[in-house]
Amino acid sequence: MATTCELSGQGNGYGNKVSHSKQRTHRVLRSNIQKKTIVLDGQKATLHISTRTLRTLKKQGIIK
Repeated sequence: MATTCELSGQGNGYGNKVSHSKQRTHRVLRSNIQKKTIVLDGQKATLHISTRTLRTLKKQGIIK
């Protein structure tokens, strides 16, 4: 599965897991990427889109 949004370019974030003893280890914050088929100008296109971008497109009325 793709790890970056094809429209917004949003990808993984990086940070630390912090245990009860405050010991830090590295972790990856994966973005929520969905495979979505969108009709633009009468043509279907399958894109890997983050859910935040999908929500924005719905609010702007670009997709239904």
